[in-house]
This record gives sequence, C-alpha cells and structure tokens, in this order.
Amino acid sequence: MAEPDPDDEDEERRSRANLIVLAVAVVIIVAGVALMLAVRHGIERQDCILAGHPDCEPVDTSAGH
Repeated sequence: MAEPDPDDEDEERRSRANLIVLAVAVVIIVAGVALMLAVRHGIERQDCILAGHPDCEPVDTSAGH
C-alpha cells in the first residue's frame, strides 16, 4: 500500500482550517448584526421615553378585531 502524499495531507489540513475560519467569521458577523439590531431597538425605545411619550411599546396591529 502506498504512503499518502504529505502535500495532500497539508492541503487537506489547510482546507479544513479555512472552513473553520469561514464558519467563525460567519458566526461573528451574524452575532454583530444581531447586536446592532438590539442596540438600535434600545436606542429607539430610549428616545421615545426621553421624548415623554406615555407608552413606548410597539402596538401589535396584526390581530383581528
């Protein structure tokens, strides 16, 4: 049985490492977007409260009468 080529093993290891880095980057980007949306919601709510509005919670208009 022939020995595996060391270059093939290195290439496979690099490919696996690249996939892991890509997955980590995607997770960081998704987490960053989620954090930005949460902060934006908090800022909008705080602006509403500071403007003196009595009820700053969004009203659900999707429910039927």
